Amino acid sequence: MPPRTLEQQVSDLTERVFQIEHGGASIRYPLDSISQSIFQQQLLKLGFERLGEVILPVAANALRIRDFASRKNFLVLVHSPGRSASAGIQLTFNGDTGTNYGYRYEENGATDVTSPNAANIVLDGGGYSQLSMIVMYVQNFPAQQKTIFSSGTFPGAAAAAPSRVVTVGVWNNTSGPITEIAMILTPGTSNWNADSRMTVFATTTDLLICPT
Repeated sequence: MPPRTLEQQVSDLTERVFQIEHGGASIRYPLDSISQSIFQQQLLKLGFERLGEVILPVAANALRIRDFASRKNFLVLVHSPGRSASAGIQLTFNGDTGTNYGYRYEENGATDVTSPNAANIVLDGGGYSQLSMIVMYVQNFPAQQKTIFSSGTFPGAAAAAPSRVVTVGVWNNTSGPITEIAMILTPGTSNWNADSRMTVFATTTDLLICPT
């Protein structure tokens, strides 16, 4: 049997957490705010630690976490009750907006969109304004390029199948680790709704990698 992909492992972990919490029921994306909280609690029980979190008290254009403890690998969860208008999601690290990123994303099985020498990593091409859930894995070795794998789910109308966007990306920085993450909506007139949140987790066995 071939090894399971990272996307499958993340999906399996999500399913396992909710089966534990809900008596064996199968609960998949999208997650409401209560389910998001349950998922985070279960991650802590499974040996993860929370490195940082932002919950917007009012609508804002960016979800941003600064100055969190660096780890070799970490998991980022984003949950939003919606956006003020249809908008794309652009990912940046450590405030870098130079052409130091590259990415490839696929939406609902369509042909991949690729972009080298980009100013950010696109996690959503811009067609959504509703509830959203993003699970992102980040590899963060200081002297190597920083790589990401992201899977996002965006529901449509009540009876419609949800949309899916999968992104792989790289930040071409080899001079230090990631200590800041931002997910910015474009166009800039769009905002994440209040109560949108982003949380960064790492396993408790992952060692600090920043030099003292």
